[in-house]
Amino acid sequence: MVSATERAIFVSDLLRISAQRTPDKVALIVHERHWTYGELEAQTNQLARGLHKLGFARHDRAVVVLPNSAEAIVAFFGIIKAGGIACILNAGIKVAKLGHILRDSGATLRITDHSRAAQVVATDSAGLQQLVVTSHLANEEVSALPLSMVSWSSLIHESDDMPLLVPMIDQDLAFLVYTSGSTGEAKGVMCPHAAVIAAVDSITRYLEHTADDVVINVLPLAFDHGLYQALTMFYVGGTLLLERDFTFPYATLHRIALGGVTGFPGVPTVFALLLQLRLRSNSLPNLRYIASTGAALPTAQIQQLRQRFPHVRIYSMYGLTECKRVSFLPPAELERRPTSIGRGMPNEEIWLVDEHGQRLGPGQQGELVIRGSNLMRGYWNRPEETARVFRQTPCGERILYSGDLMWMDEEGFFHFVGRRDDLIKSRGEKVYPREVEDALYAIPGIIEAAVLGVPDATLGQMIVAHVVAAPAAELSQERILEFLSGQLEPSAMPKAVYFHDSLPKNESNKIDKLALKQ
Repeated sequence: MVSATERAIFVSDLLRISAQRTPDKVALIVHERHWTYGELEAQTNQLARGLHKLGFARHDRAVVVLPNSAEAIVAFFGIIKAGGIACILNAGIKVAKLGHILRDSGATLRITDHSRAAQVVATDSAGLQQLVVTSHLANEEVSALPLSMVSWSSLIHESDDMPLLVPMIDQDLAFLVYTSGSTGEAKGVMCPHAAVIAAVDSITRYLEHTADDVVINVLPLAFDHGLYQALTMFYVGGTLLLERDFTFPYATLHRIALGGVTGFPGVPTVFALLLQLRLRSNSLPNLRYIASTGAALPTAQIQQLRQRFPHVRIYSMYGLTECKRVSFLPPAELERRPTSIGRGMPNEEIWLVDEHGQRLGPGQQGELVIRGSNLMRGYWNRPEETARVFRQTPCGERILYSGDLMWMDEEGFFHFVGRRDDLIKSRGEKVYPREVEDALYAIPGIIEAAVLGVPDATLGQMIVAHVVAAPAAELSQERILEFLSGQLEPSAMPKAVYFHDSLPKNESNKIDKLALKQ
């Protein structure tokens, strides 16, 4: 683990210090290729020097449009080592969102592969100064691109691997994470080195990471939960098994078993798919923990995961991009309080407030606020929105208003009620989708569920449910509503149930309710 005696820790030090300690240890596995810490450190140093020769300087922004790959990892650390601000985007990002992020971030450098180069240039060519392409381009493709294009291989192979000395302080930004924009235009969350290191340290402590851990990542690196798998593993000197996605689950699980994977982080949609597979309880013998975040893990999924993998610790976690992680429920508490998101993680304080900002006690519902070193700077180019969610107390403390409504039990464990923005008002009654979704997930055969409020002239809003059912499940709208009637108050009952082969997902692999509404 990174030494506490270092004078200042930067994100790039996560790789550097582990490379100094165990240069021959395997840091990264992609398909059949292994990279040691020494190899990754050398290649990221070469890239940083190459970017410096191109004129890329401290505080400059660089966008990386690549699938999960070694090149994406090297690009991320190389940009930061050059003093820049990295921004990894999903390789399948839509053109409109890509254009918005390129313009909003003011990224002058872009790194991509041959299949996306023309799109990355055409989407916003005005701010482009340098384009780095990681794979070979045909002659006709080259002719369509600007003269500022540079090949990845020449940039690395023509530079030495000595560290580039760039003056930085830990309040400098390391990277931007653009939120999924489920309720509007994507916003860039500013992540300074100090806040990232604080979050990484807290996460590794409660997950009890060590250098012996091998963690698999099937989530996009553009999603902070995916990116932090690399950061936490490099922090402790562990090994990251990087997958493109979870499209071929049996092949991925085979690699988990062969690779001795000890940690499997994901989101509820990943674990919903996992639970549909035919697996023996001892099929993943080395797996130590499963950790879920990105959305509330349904109680039914928690119970099924515990039954399927009785030897595995299950961490139900809650987080926000604006502070990375907020809380976790210790696995020992799953039996007692499966609906809880737990308590605040180490080196952080969380509590509930009413609409006037007054602190609330047990049993009272209010908005969750967070205080800690892990708070991000705010939103890039959006001072008004930053001021709305990042506020100061009369004592000068900086706190984050989450926008999430919760209640706390007598022992200090928090329970999620719903997003303030998701509130459905039907016949004058308040209904939160989470309550209805939990009831839907409790129905055998329901794989995915999303509940929305749609405008209705009589009701104000009508509650509708969108579900994906297992092929063998004999479910109809009537059977679902009959089951729900025994679980929900009449005011929370959906008026319609729509069946889908799959629900739309955003780039973080979470159910995209905005797409469903549209």
